[in-house]
Amino acid sequence: MLRRFSAFTLSVGVMSAVFVTGLYAADDGAADTLLRRAEESHVQGRYELAESLYREALSVHEQVAGNEPSGVIRILNGLTDLLHTQGREKEAETVCRRALDLGQSSLDPISPTLGFTLNYLGEIYRSTHRYVGAEPLYRRALAILEASLGPAHLWVGRVLNNLASLQVDTRHFDEAEKLFQRALEISEKFGGGDTSQVVIILNNIAVCAMERDRFAVAERNLLRAIRIRDALAERDDPALISVLETYSLLLRRTRRTSKAKQLDARIAFVREHSESPK
Repeated sequence: MLRRFSAFTLSVGVMSAVFVTGLYAADDGAADTLLRRAEESHVQGRYELAESLYREALSVHEQVAGNEPSGVIRILNGLTDLLHTQGREKEAETVCRRALDLGQSSLDPISPTLGFTLNYLGEIYRSTHRYVGAEPLYRRALAILEASLGPAHLWVGRVLNNLASLQVDTRHFDEAEKLFQRALEISEKFGGGDTSQVVIILNNIAVCAMERDRFAVAERNLLRAIRIRDALAERDDPALISVLETYSLLLRRTRRTSKAKQLDARIAFVREHSESPK
């Protein structure tokens, strides 16, 4: 099974909060402060606190800011991603559809905020195996973000990765490889080649290669992903676990069971420490 970039969504839902921050002008309002705290807690994996802060920010924004659409949608997008990260897809979809309805009725058709919402709904569709419905959502999100942020923006790379992952799910491997390659090139250029987004894309390229029994290609990408992740200063345990699990599977498929078991021990260690109180 493909390790999803959006499941980390990266739970890469963690990374989406980082990507969204900085695209908007900050204000000094209480809702904005609560949103920043919610995003920080989301990144740190403090999901219960993050959810409380997102909901509080939503309540304050609706009361104080007069339900100004773009601010409300930002909060709804963050809450959607948080719920999706936890596998609470029914709740996530309800929140996301509210954001989409509000966005389509109030935002510019090429607003990046609308693009983010469409991507999140695509992720929910994909995780609930509604592949036919997920693809147009991703493609519409991609078109909006390319138009509003530029074709080489990090968020464009993320959506390309998500669309490529969907192509793997539906066994369109040639298309998936092309999309992954473009996503990788964008992410390497934007982040210098040593970011968690690059790690996740390399992992997904490896999974695609494994589906085609191209084990040497898969291993080369996985080893590079592990080297990058080990060199990163920030802690990013979900990304590391995802890559290590993929590599363990590859080792078993290539009959290197002893090495796979050693890797399993490292996975268990990382998982145990990532679940420790922060």
